[in-house]
Amino acid sequence: MHAPVNPGLQKAAILLVLLGEDSASQIYRNLGETDVQRLTQCIAELEHVKPEMAVSVLEEYYQLTLTQSYLATGGPEYAEKLLVKAFGQQGAKQLLEQVSKTMEMSMVRLDNLENADPQQLAKFLEIEHPQTIALILAHLNARQASALLVCLPEEIRAETIKRLAQLRNSRPRCAEGFSCAA
Repeated sequence: MHAPVNPGLQKAAILLVLLGEDSASQIYRNLGETDVQRLTQCIAELEHVKPEMAVSVLEEYYQLTLTQSYLATGGPEYAEKLLVKAFGQQGAKQLLEQVSKTMEMSMVRLDNLENADPQQLAKFLEIEHPQTIALILAHLNARQASALLVCLPEEIRAETIKRLAQLRNSRPRCAEGFSCAA
């Protein structure tokens, strides 16, 4: 007898299947071993994804991606305003809560980077966009961030530094009930 399936895990497994092998493998590279094992098991147990479920998962993924994009470009207040307009007060609240939880979990995972070898981390990050690298650098202490920067290829180092400076110069004010990392 199977244990009850975690709905979030099942949605993630369906999304990986829908995204295809190339995209799914890229995502797998960014996950911890436990998450990879759990997702792989869930994917293996998927028999058939009904079209309605596929559409539902893709729509939810799109909404969350849109929410994160709004947060990144205009801050929490702007994101909330756009989301309320697009999805109503309740829908916006749910999306912001989901993104907030995801961001909190990411912060915990980013804290684990403090123990990572800068050279190994640089090899892992060199395929990422400079904005992503800047976000990670922003969560490291100055010594670790500088050690990581030195290990990055020259062609992305300058753009990453520029993005990091922009991040530090434009910290958004937080909307009520929404926590921002300082």
